[in-house]
Amino acid sequence: MKEKTILYLNVRQTVHEAKSALLAAKRIGYHILLLSDKPQPILDNYVDHVEVTDTYDINKSLDVVHQLQKKFPFDGVVTWGDRDVELMAAISERYNLPGPSILSAKNARNKYRMREALKELKDLLPKYHRVTDVNSLEAAIQYVGFPAVIKPTGASGSKGIFEVRDVGEAKKSFSLLREITNPNQDKIFSYSGSELIFEEYLDGNEFSVEGLVCNNEIIIVGITDKETTQDYHIEFQHIFPSSQNEERQKIIIKNTKIIVEKLNLNNCAFHLEAKWTSNGFKLVEIAARIGGDYITSHLIPLATNINFYEQLLKIIAGDEPKLNVSYVQHVGMRSLLAKNSGKLVSISEINTALINPNILHIFQEQPFHKMLTLPPNNFSLLRVATLIAQGYSHKNVLETLTSLSNHCQVITENNIPAELNIC
Repeated sequence: MKEKTILYLNVRQTVHEAKSALLAAKRIGYHILLLSDKPQPILDNYVDHVEVTDTYDINKSLDVVHQLQKKFPFDGVVTWGDRDVELMAAISERYNLPGPSILSAKNARNKYRMREALKELKDLLPKYHRVTDVNSLEAAIQYVGFPAVIKPTGASGSKGIFEVRDVGEAKKSFSLLREITNPNQDKIFSYSGSELIFEEYLDGNEFSVEGLVCNNEIIIVGITDKETTQDYHIEFQHIFPSSQNEERQKIIIKNTKIIVEKLNLNNCAFHLEAKWTSNGFKLVEIAARIGGDYITSHLIPLATNINFYEQLLKIIAGDEPKLNVSYVQHVGMRSLLAKNSGKLVSISEINTALINPNILHIFQEQPFHKMLTLPPNNFSLLRVATLIAQGYSHKNVLETLTSLSNHCQVITENNIPAELNIC
């Protein structure tokens, strides 16, 4: 039987998530071609060939892929983040490979287009309005009201989410977002630019749904409970599987399938984010890619003994996935967040995490001595390290993560308390 080859469009930014994706292919005997916007020397031993190009330039990337296909014919294409979802769809369509359509990818990639594609499901959506200038901002305020959230339509990684409670805050956030969404500062905004969405604030607890679609069959792997910061809604904790009651989970799964079908997502992973509000289920967004923050790379495999990445790659390659979901334990992650800007000095009392039997991994994501800049000036440097914990129950994992995050504080040069034990 011919060995299969998968074209990877970049990798996750965190090295342990990236390695998990590469090792998944190796375990099932697939070769890897990596199309990357920068050299990845730390990953060279895991891939068969690396081609470097600007993957934000879709037309240029398609030309590079055409030459690559001649040298190394591939059987599937996959992306691991939002930025390359549209490129993945364009490649899969051009070479008749499994994957979402270009239209589905565009709708999943842009928060306004997504809501427009789902507008018949208005009971599942918050009130929303597209914002491109001051006039449309005023119209959005008039239509949606307060409290509200204003954010870019093409962002990812919790970038640029502002909660606003009056006209003054809305106008201030609008001006700041016009600066943040400049593609010259962050290429993630190359697709949608400064287009924003203004929508009603949703109360309640946030969660995500992780799943796969194979030949139009929707496979729900599970629901993840989520915590975000109050100020900029940056995700810092996930626990899998969810602790929500069985009846609520049935409704969540039912609505997730309705949304996936309506967007015509197919032969891809999906990561849906929603809230259970005082009015029930409300969609935040859905992405046509795997869930990040170690959810699909570590939490799901450890909690279910299912390797999510392996099953996705089988779908991408046209093979049959094998999924028999059962939960063997609870697993969670918690980011250790910087509270002050400045040079990273240490993480206090990290030894308490190192010797805790419930801690499986400690991943440091920012090196010591790095200058940390916090939101709204920078949304990428806040998370300094990640703890991954296991437990016999959701409560047990939550207690472990909460206790250790209270002890293990990120220390910068501007906030070194004398009473803390610096390791």
